[in-house]
Amino acid sequence: MKTQLLFAILMASCMVASAQTSNLPKAQPYADKPFIQDYSIKYEKEDTALRLYQVAADRNGYIQLHSSQGLLRLRAGQFLYPGTLVPDVQYRPTSDKNIASIGTYENQLVYLDDKAVFSNAWAGKLYSRHNMPEARIFCGGKNFAFLLSDGQKLSLLQDSEILWKGSLQNDEVREIKYDSATNLFWILGTASINTFSPDTKKLTRVLDNATVTCIEIAKGQLYVGTRDGYFTIDTKTKRKIGEVQRKMPRTDLTTIRNIDGDLWFGSTAGAMLLQEDGSFNYYASKRWIPSAHVVDIARGPASSVLILTDH
Repeated sequence: MKTQLLFAILMASCMVASAQTSNLPKAQPYADKPFIQDYSIKYEKEDTALRLYQVAADRNGYIQLHSSQGLLRLRAGQFLYPGTLVPDVQYRPTSDKNIASIGTYENQLVYLDDKAVFSNAWAGKLYSRHNMPEARIFCGGKNFAFLLSDGQKLSLLQDSEILWKGSLQNDEVREIKYDSATNLFWILGTASINTFSPDTKKLTRVLDNATVTCIEIAKGQLYVGTRDGYFTIDTKTKRKIGEVQRKMPRTDLTTIRNIDGDLWFGSTAGAMLLQEDGSFNYYASKRWIPSAHVVDIARGPASSVLILTDH
């Protein structure tokens, strides 16, 4: 009798639970939606003694690196399958030269060696001779004029003609950037920021600061990286704007690059992309880059970004 009563109670409970469940709204199946996600393809150097200096890509998507052993290119490499860096000997007239620096001008690869600024683009017409054998820094301005330096001296070069010579006062040149909006070259020294006007041939000291490590021009401002954050200077008034910004994942900055309006920051511990709301996308660790110390950043092919580290 007790067993029958217990069974009846259990059956009644199940009927009540079933009735309550049937009144609930039916759950909709979850629908997966595709979304864009960042990913990286890594290329690592095989020689540990090799030092990496610069990376650049032309409008055809060809990527080259400048290193202590000359020009390098990428070999193999896919998502989750790292490639390697190998000597670039595909065009021997360039590969055999004593390349001191590489860059881009009008989205074409341009080189600096101990004799000239030159390029394989424009049917090889760009070959502008200079008389600065130790030149290692250069930047293109208007009408194929280039400002170059060996660290001590500065020289404005156009069509193998030296238009101006000069030097920073008690300082060493580390980086040169060109602002097309004002037709000014911005020159970073070890302890100063300066401008040079190719029109007036005037060199002007803008700021003395020994903590500055890198510069870049974007949105009418000069972005100035330091060992502890960054600040900006108005490129027209040449006055500092606001305070030093330190709200970022890493503040010991090594390079800043304006890539199609996006500001990228390299540091001793990863790369960062500045968002419109002031936040950052942070790319560090082995998931994103071969090593932490970022040496250079450049525009890559197919909407990619090239991040060069010391590995």
